[in-house]
Amino acid sequence: MFGVLKTSSAGWDPDLRREWVSHVCGTCLALGQAGQPFRFLTNYDSALISALIDAQSDAPAPTAEHYCALRKSRRAVVVSRQAPGTNYAAALTTLAMSTKVTDHLDDGDGLIARFPRIFGSLARRARKASERFAEKSGFDIRSIEDQVADQAHRESRADADFLYYSEPTEKSLATAFAYTAEIAGRPQNRELLAELGGLCGRLMLLFDSYEDLSEDREKNRFNALHAAVPNAEVKPMAQEIFHQAIRRIRDILPRLDLVRPQLVEKLLTTELQRTGKRVLDL
Repeated sequence: MFGVLKTSSAGWDPDLRREWVSHVCGTCLALGQAGQPFRFLTNYDSALISALIDAQSDAPAPTAEHYCALRKSRRAVVVSRQAPGTNYAAALTTLAMSTKVTDHLDDGDGLIARFPRIFGSLARRARKASERFAEKSGFDIRSIEDQVADQAHRESRADADFLYYSEPTEKSLATAFAYTAEIAGRPQNRELLAELGGLCGRLMLLFDSYEDLSEDREKNRFNALHAAVPNAEVKPMAQEIFHQAIRRIRDILPRLDLVRPQLVEKLLTTELQRTGKRVLDL
């Protein structure tokens, strides 16, 4: 469910960089509540969820001092692992992990399928962890699972439009983003956040499909871009999908009711554009 952001905070304003790192670290700590190995699931997209909740909240996210070996054991003030945003981010991250592993097992795909008992157990642990995290914010993870379940059905159809294949992913991210408005007490943002999440979901599948295109063709695996235009050059279409999504994201962001908009706007404009340039060779 994740894979949109690949950030580089070089050249950022120092305060904004510290704010961003505090969300990444806080999400990592929250995931550690399910067991230390789950901290390896920390990614920028999950930290974006924490930042998005903080951007909408009247009061900044609670923080805590923390020492980490990755910071050479230096002390830092990071978003608390008990914060609503980090726990919701952890719920979505563990759910994504459980879903991905289960898909590989069902498809008999790769290393995961060679060790079904080990990875099946891991998937079940991740889902239970997701339920515990989600319970803290009143979120029902089945609302996302229902969308994800439609993906296999979509992939069984050939020669459909790319947006047909991306719709389950878009709906999953739309649900995830929209609920941040409820957690933050900004229900007026829900509709726009759903659209924003949908666009991020579209870009997630676009980037993934484009990066895996050659390998998927070679191994005869499903690829949304190849399925949409099997006998054509996909790069122009991929770039146009990206540009349309970015334009709409830029339209949405100023219309959101955000208390602290700077970080989210940075991530979803400058950094998302950077990802697009890297992946699609713009």
